Amino acid sequence: MERIKRFAACSIVTGLLIASTVTVKAKTDFGIPIAGASEALAEAFAESIAQKDLPPDDSELETETETEEVITETEEPEIIYVEDSEPYIYPDRTDSDQRMMARMAMAEAEGESTDGKALVIRVILNRVASEEFPSTVGEVIYQQGQFEPITNGRYSAVEPNEDCWKAMEMVLNGWDQSNGATYFTRYDSGEWHKANLQHLFTYQHHSFYKD
Repeated sequence: MERIKRFAACSIVTGLLIASTVTVKAKTDFGIPIAGASEALAEAFAESIAQKDLPPDDSELETETETEEVITETEEPEIIYVEDSEPYIYPDRTDSDQRMMARMAMAEAEGESTDGKALVIRVILNRVASEEFPSTVGEVIYQQGQFEPITNGRYSAVEPNEDCWKAMEMVLNGWDQSNGATYFTRYDSGEWHKANLQHLFTYQHHSFYKD
């Protein structure tokens, strides 16, 4: 319907132009001035253009709709962050180093808690990592005069219980409350340790030190 209206409006304007042209020609042929006719034609044409109230072209609406759809399709996907995690480590009871450390935990801290046993294991590992001590577990444990259970034979007489292996599991998976301790002794002894080393803390039956 709107297109019919636009066509009718254009037809009217075209008719006015034709009529004006004929009028102007007639006046010109008979020697009549045409200035007044030209001004009337210009005013009529300007008024018809100003009065037009046409809806936007369908192609423009389609273009806007397509643009909105494209924006929707290009929305960024949600990013989900996953925290990295280290694989859990279980003790290997056939591993010689783990067996030696678990046995020393039993020999030194049989009557203490799991943490107390884990502290003995940590001291051994701290020594391995230190330049002041041998670089292997076996050499640290069997170093002369360092661990009493080696001297008195208790180390060879015991077997690690389940709590010792639980302590080993804790240490293998990052447990470390040792504060870097490389020495320990019973809390009621160790005069040399007190005189020559830095005291860190006492836990249950042991006091812990480092250089």
